[in-house]
Amino acid sequence: MPYSFLPRLEIHIAEHCNLNCQSCTHFSPIAEPEFLPVDEFEKDIKRMSELTDRIDDIHILGGEPLLNPDCIKYLEIAREYFPKSNIKLVTNGILLPSMTDFFYESLAKFNIILAPTKYPIKINWDKVQKKCKQFSVNLEFFNDSKVIKTSYKLTLDTKGTQNEKISFIKCSHANSCIQLKKGKIYTCCTAAYINHFNKYFKTNLCDDEYNGINIYKVNNIQEILEFIAHPIPLCKYCNVYKHLYGLKWKTSNKNIEEWI
Repeated sequence: MPYSFLPRLEIHIAEHCNLNCQSCTHFSPIAEPEFLPVDEFEKDIKRMSELTDRIDDIHILGGEPLLNPDCIKYLEIAREYFPKSNIKLVTNGILLPSMTDFFYESLAKFNIILAPTKYPIKINWDKVQKKCKQFSVNLEFFNDSKVIKTSYKLTLDTKGTQNEKISFIKCSHANSCIQLKKGKIYTCCTAAYINHFNKYFKTNLCDDEYNGINIYKVNNIQEILEFIAHPIPLCKYCNVYKHLYGLKWKTSNKNIEEWI
């Protein structure tokens, strides 16, 4: 069933990452360095605000969003057009201890939730927490801060032999990991960023224009909600029966076997 509103929308402001987890569902380890132009971001956010005044959670992420030197500009723009939404900056946390006071002041000013994920790497979290307390920043760990991070693998079928309806119904990401990318809405991150996989491994896994819906060609938000609640061509390339969870976290070796 389609949602009656958008519960969550995710937007990359950087395609690449400085951590590069194995089997990353956003394909960040194999993505070329790229930042979303600020004017393109504003254009798309403005259009979304014309279509709806309700998006409960907006996640600004990547890749690693803190690699983008204009990170604060995107947060300010998102807050301008969606004053009532929970806007979260989702980060791996590596750069947080070195961020300036201006960064933390800006998070507080624009009422941005800082949402880092805790990985099994060394980060001075005490310093981060003190900065957040000093500048009254809302800090909410994206995962349970006491949990040891694990990985999961959304296994791809390079031959596209899966039943797209079954894949969609059984997929944990379908209609719940909603992405906004370059003027289009996608039902999941795999569909939005499969181009990185195809380019790096020289494959052609349904990098199809019909995997997303153009926000400038719809008349209302209901058309988007209806679209993301149904299978897309890429679903034939997602083998839900071989999705793996609870894997030991480690960094990527950039081997195709991490995704297939």
